[in-house]
Amino acid sequence: MICHKYGGDLEKVITYPLFKVGHNSIVIIKKLPIFQCQNCSEYLIEDPGYGES
Repeated sequence: MICHKYGGDLEKVITYPLFKVGHNSIVIIKKLPIFQCQNCSEYLIEDPGYGES
């Protein structure tokens, strides 16, 4: 896969991203599989159900 922003290769990694969900609240998702650009910080969250019919 190729990064849509800078054209770098996307590498599959496991991460622990933080998401702000409120003024004083965050959510941490453990062991989330993503595709991360090797040139920048852009990423795509893997969706194993995408494209299934």
